Amino acid sequence: MESWYYAPDTLEWESAELAYSGFLGWLAEGALKLFYRHRRCYSSTACMSL
Repeated sequence: MESWYYAPDTLEWESAELAYSGFLGWLAEGALKLFYRHRRCYSSTACMSL
């Protein structure tokens, strides 16, 4: 089973290109903050604290 996410830049559901088990492993590794970093930063100073 494939994982999907709602992309804030396109406002559409997109494939995460990971199987569900791979997605759970990815979450367990703590990569979620890194994944959304460029989506939450609106200026270079805002990203410095991430």
